[in-house]
Amino acid sequence: MFLTAALLTSGCATYSKTSFALRQSLSAGDTDGASRALRGHKKGPDQLLYLLETALISHRNADYVRSNALFEKAERLADRLHTRSATREAASLLTNDAVRAYRGEPFELALINYYRALNYCNLGQPEDALVECRKANRKLARLA
Repeated sequence: MFLTAALLTSGCATYSKTSFALRQSLSAGDTDGASRALRGHKKGPDQLLYLLETALISHRNADYVRSNALFEKAERLADRLHTRSATREAASLLTNDAVRAYRGEPFELALINYYRALNYCNLGQPEDALVECRKANRKLARLA
């Protein structure tokens, strides 16, 4: 639930229109409704948020393998988005800021690893869970 709150408060402007329906559905335990609320965000500037939320929904549905696959995809996308050139970012400021892809906040990116660790624990893979915890700790240490 913390990841959802973090994502909803820090996401793209276009994504914020989705947040109310998503929040309502998740609060009611309606993961199907939450998935429906995310339709239309699979591509474009909200893709990272889509992947994170869809991974969280899979986690809540106890589909830990799918959740980990989606979190992995989100982590790779976040890495690609963080390595974009400064020229591209400056150019986007001259056009429309809303079309820039959401790159994620550092604490959100660390939560990816914690959720993956929880998934691995639920799958009975404690060694893989420890790897994810170490990754998250390294990310948080860089923030500190």
